[in-house]
Amino acid sequence: MQTKLVLMKMGMRTYNTASQKNPKMRFPSLAHHLSEGYLLECFQELEKDKAPGIDGVTVRKYEERLEENLKELVGRLKGKKYRPQPVRRVYISKDEKSVRPLGIPTIEDKIVQMGIKKLLEAIYEQDFVEGPYGFRPKRGCHASR
Repeated sequence: MQTKLVLMKMGMRTYNTASQKNPKMRFPSLAHHLSEGYLLECFQELEKDKAPGIDGVTVRKYEERLEENLKELVGRLKGKKYRPQPVRRVYISKDEKSVRPLGIPTIEDKIVQMGIKKLLEAIYEQDFVEGPYGFRPKRGCHASR
C-alpha cells in the first residue's frame, strides 16, 4: 500500500505541475485517485477526538474495521452508489444570548471531503495570488512560513 501512496503523491504533483504550465488544462476525471490507500491517508489525518456524525460512529469505531470500511467506501464511490449522510446539527453558545449552528458530518463523509479537497487543492492552489490566506493550506495569520 505504501507504493500506491507514493504513486498517488507523484500523481498529485503531476496535476499541480500540469495545471501550472497550462492554466486552461482540463482534468476529465479525478475519481480514480479515490483509492483505498489514498483514503487511508485521509483517514489518518482526521482528528481522533471529534464528535461523531448522525450515524454515531466515532473515528475509533470506524478504525476497528478500517480496511473493510475503506474497501466498501471505495466500492460505493467507484460504483457511483455513495451518498453523503445528513449532517448532524448541534448548537453551540456564541455568547450569553445566542447560539451558533454547527454541522457535523459522518466519518465517511469527512474522509471523502478531505480526499476531494486535497485533489482540488493540487490543481487550483497555484492559481491564487499569494496574499489571501483564508482556508488555504499552510497559510493564515498564525501559520509559520
